[in-house]
Formats: sequence, structure tokens, C-alpha cells
Amino acid sequence: MILHVTILSLALIHQVSPTMDASTQEEALDLARRVDLPALEKADKVLIKAGDRQAVVTKTDLLEALRRELKPRTVEPGSSETSYELTFFRGKDKVREVWVHASGEWGFERPKGPSWTIGHEPALVREIKRHLPKP
Repeated sequence: MILHVTILSLALIHQVSPTMDASTQEEALDLARRVDLPALEKADKVLIKAGDRQAVVTKTDLLEALRRELKPRTVEPGSSETSYELTFFRGKDKVREVWVHASGEWGFERPKGPSWTIGHEPALVREIKRHLPKP
């Protein structure tokens, strides 16, 4: 019985909450701070895509460097196109998807409805480019 409870407890500790929708940018920022960014702490891999180029990051210090550049703040949404897609995984399970524009504007992909701008961080783009193969 104790072993069963311990295994269940460990499963709950490692469980990642699902991505939720946000009806406003303020709600999206709140979700990013309370739910999405903490979920990324559980990721052990990120797949970075930029057109036909891609890279997989698994080293803990490199994952942390990418997460550190995801700084939520209120900014006006821009009008550029998505240049980079970051998909965070824990094992084979998708944790979160992040879109990033060339300017550094970024946000979390939401299952339905808008995927609001959550921040603008040019250093994020520099960090992403460090991992991608040259075109």
C-alpha cells in the first residue's frame, strides 16, 4: 500500500497541467506566470524549429537559458510572422508550445482562440539562434 501511494504521489508531482485558453491578454499573462512558465520547469527537452532548420536541446543549463529569456510583460502585439517555434517536452509528452517572432515578441500557443503576446525579448531570439544550424 505504501509503495502504491508513493508511486501515485510521484506521478502527481511530475504531472503537467494542460494548456488553457485565455480570453484577454491580461488573462494570458496571468496564466503564463501562474501555470505556463512553471510547467516549463518540468520540461527536459525543447525542439526549436525555424523553417526547415531545427535543433533539439536537452542539456539542463541550455534549457534553463531558454526559459530564462521567456519574461512575461505587457506589450502591444506586433504584426510580424512567427519565425521560431519552441516545443517543450517532458519525455515524449508535449508540455507547451511557444511562438517567437524575429523581433523577440513571443507567446504560448493556446488550444482555441488567440495566442496572445506575452512578452518581447530580443535576447530570446539570440538564444534561439545559438542552437540552430546555420542556413
